[in-house]
Amino acid sequence: KEYPIVLENGQPIRIAHGPASNAFDKMLADGMPTEGITNVFRDEKEYQRLIKAGYGAAPNSYHNHGLAIDAHGAAGAWLHKNGAKYGWVQEPGYVGHGGHFIFKPST
Repeated sequence: KEYPIVLENGQPIRIAHGPASNAFDKMLADGMPTEGITNVFRDEKEYQRLIKAGYGAAPNSYHNHGLAIDAHGAAGAWLHKNGAKYGWVQEPGYVGHGGHFIFKPST
């Protein structure tokens, strides 16, 4: 699902259709700020751009499937505090930065 929110890199926010985008919609409705979201879905072109820029983008990242959010500042603080109740949690074992959240709903 594509949102009318454009990131600093010019990409719109895109979240996988279904439970992930439903949860994202609920987070927005419940007051999650979008300021500080820097990366969500990335297509092959964006993946290649990141590699060429020297980032260690994983070839099978949750971002490639619309199931990851990189958020810092206001959005990151909100997700740290509230994200888990919507199924958006920090990826276990991820060491890249403190603002990497993936969609992992509890069962």
